[in-house]
Amino acid sequence: MELPALKLDPETIVVNIIIVIAFIILVVYVVRSTIYRSRKNNLIKVETGRLAYKMRSANDPVPVDRLVHNGKQFIVNGKKHLTSNYILVRAEGAYMRDRGINDGDILYVRKFDEVFTREQIHPRDILLIYLNDKRYSGYKIRVFKQYNPEHPDEVETYYYNEDGTEHNSSKNHNVIDVKGIIKYRTTD
Repeated sequence: MELPALKLDPETIVVNIIIVIAFIILVVYVVRSTIYRSRKNNLIKVETGRLAYKMRSANDPVPVDRLVHNGKQFIVNGKKHLTSNYILVRAEGAYMRDRGINDGDILYVRKFDEVFTREQIHPRDILLIYLNDKRYSGYKIRVFKQYNPEHPDEVETYYYNEDGTEHNSSKNHNVIDVKGIIKYRTTD
């Protein structure tokens, strides 16, 4: 038994092609959205310290309403930045909210390299520090106070008490553990 030949008019062919293209676009959109969400959820979470300080500073991270990101660079307020120069982390806790950092914010941390060095740290800069000791292992955010006058390879940092007063960190941090300075922040 022979099947009858299928005859399609040109209109039907065009409609079927449009449906296939729309389906492919939908699949690509869903896959990209899933990858984007998983990347955002897999960012390193950083502990932000105690309750926030009540005063804003020129050293606070720049709020970004919109980031244009293409994988190799991102644009903040019209200025291009290489993605390879930054670490992206997610703030955990609202302890630095008066410094402009809220729970869940994505923070762009400028990594140190040959051009951007640890010598460029200024008082009140918010630092990303990696700790690995008996009490804590992971990343924390602390405010830079000064280099330790007695041990220049250490930095003195602080966080804030509930009443907004500065509280010195329990120990100084080795300069090599300071991974960068928070420069930009954005919400999801």
